[in-house]
Amino acid sequence: MYQTGLSYSCTAGDEVEDLTTLLAFVKERHPDVQGVASGAIASDYQRLRVESVCSRLGLVSLGYLWHQPQDQLLSDMIANKIEAVLVKVAAIGLDPHKHLGKSICQMQPLLRSLRDRFGCNVCGEGGEYETLTLDCPAFRHGRILLDGWEVVLHSPDSIAPVEQQQGEYEEAEDEESEDEQGCGFVDDYLKPPVVMQPLRPTVVYVTVPALPRGTHSWPQKSSLFLFRTDGMSCSRELVTGTGTFRFSHPSTQQHLLVWRDRPKVVMVIKKLGRELLPEFLEVVEYLMEAEQMHVVVEPSMYEEAAAAGLCMDRLFTFTPEESGRLASHIDFVVCLGGDGVILHASSLFKQHIPPVVSFHLGSMGFLTNHPFPDFRQELRQVIYGCQKLATCSLDSADMGPNGNSLGVMITLRMRLHCAIVRAGQSEPEQVYEVLNEIVLDRGSNSFLTNIEAYIQGRFITRVQADGIMLATPTGSTAYSVAAGGSMVHPNVQAILLTPICPHSLNFRPIILPDYVEMELRVPDSARVGAWVCFDGKQRQELQRGDSVFIKMSENPVPTINRADLTTDWFESLERCFRWSNRMEQKPNGLAAAGHPSSGVADMDVELHASASQ
Repeated sequence: MYQTGLSYSCTAGDEVEDLTTLLAFVKERHPDVQGVASGAIASDYQRLRVESVCSRLGLVSLGYLWHQPQDQLLSDMIANKIEAVLVKVAAIGLDPHKHLGKSICQMQPLLRSLRDRFGCNVCGEGGEYETLTLDCPAFRHGRILLDGWEVVLHSPDSIAPVEQQQGEYEEAEDEESEDEQGCGFVDDYLKPPVVMQPLRPTVVYVTVPALPRGTHSWPQKSSLFLFRTDGMSCSRELVTGTGTFRFSHPSTQQHLLVWRDRPKVVMVIKKLGRELLPEFLEVVEYLMEAEQMHVVVEPSMYEEAAAAGLCMDRLFTFTPEESGRLASHIDFVVCLGGDGVILHASSLFKQHIPPVVSFHLGSMGFLTNHPFPDFRQELRQVIYGCQKLATCSLDSADMGPNGNSLGVMITLRMRLHCAIVRAGQSEPEQVYEVLNEIVLDRGSNSFLTNIEAYIQGRFITRVQADGIMLATPTGSTAYSVAAGGSMVHPNVQAILLTPICPHSLNFRPIILPDYVEMELRVPDSARVGAWVCFDGKQRQELQRGDSVFIKMSENPVPTINRADLTTDWFESLERCFRWSNRMEQKPNGLAAAGHPSSGVADMDVELHASASQ
């Protein structure tokens, strides 16, 4: 009895149990076998069954081809001299009289055409066709020749009538699941499977003369595995069948936030003081009256709203004891002011923080790309969505009663998890999550700081400078860039190590991968201690022997983009820093007239002109 559903449980007589018995026998005879490689590309039906077997036998399931581009895979098979012919067809556009027995090389143009027209899988992952391999580099002693075959019609169909001929072999049972047959193409276009069964397969052994030189006489390259040291699966870094490495996709991508249900609770915060009180009250009133949302504000602003005569039915505040539960109730946060308000929002939520939409009402506002005059339209786009991805779709069953498939672009901004461990202690005294940077400096001391830096417990360097900072990509355009660090795109997951006025000519800023865990320690030999601050706050002194441990936080700050991540970032570079802003160089007279010119002479003229000015 076979199970044809997507999930699998142990069933006596199923072919999966036969595979389990076989692999158990192999493992008994060869105890050094640790994994099983399957050829699943997009079929969860096959992959889950192999994983079920491996979990019972203590083996590792290896899916080198999983989610690989099928068109590239087919090209790689052909390029590596894999000769395989079609022995079964079951999709529109595949004619048994024309295509059975054809090689994958001959069928490649048609398979690509069927993919573009009907969404068929180029490698047959939806059951469109099956192949028999006649020759490949693994066949070292010969190849398979077919003396003849017969065509077997599994089920009659008016679209593809095929004459059935009885052969010497018994007809094979069709074991595709409903899940696989519906994978990647419309079920209405499926044709009845037609199988070409070999009558008398013959293995021909061919003697290949040894060649003294050249690749024909070389041994096959060794197979290899690729593992991440943190125990996570390698979904991006792949090893191909030829033993080469390949990235299946970029490490990061832009993200679209889609609400399953219409958001109901919003938090509104603004910069300190009464400067933006009218704008604050206007936003709060709009969200409560026009959008019928519950609005949460800080205690001080709750009193201001009450004094201004706002309706308090939908207005709420919180106590310091309740601040730890804010993330469980608030759908998104509205920030009015500059970048400091976003840092304040990050500090309010110690761990998980809801999406943040920020309006530019401060002095610089590198992170505040939304213009306040359009706040009603901007907020409606956040609540109801304004963009849709063409690369994926959401089923109506995934959405709530008030949800839709539109969303907004967001940036998941990395934070740093920082823990202070005092001398002689093993547990952290205080823990902070920072969005911009952590800074260790000399404070009011006249001596340079003396800081030891460790990565994964290994000593890296001794910092003798005014200080040192570790910044996130978001913080790379703040204090770090003022200290000579690089500006890093927020989607690049990295940690920036930037010295502050180092007493060295060769101590340059560096960029580290996000997996590093750093320790900054004040050594016992230091003349004085140091001071540490987190996003410019919680400043405190470190004594000799104290350490700060820094690593990537698991809790990013999701900020809502106005357009998309890259567009917003470059607009901020232009607006705040006038990045790459220079008066455009005028063409010289000869170039404008279309005459050839001497680059050296033109350069001299320009330099003399600049000097005279």
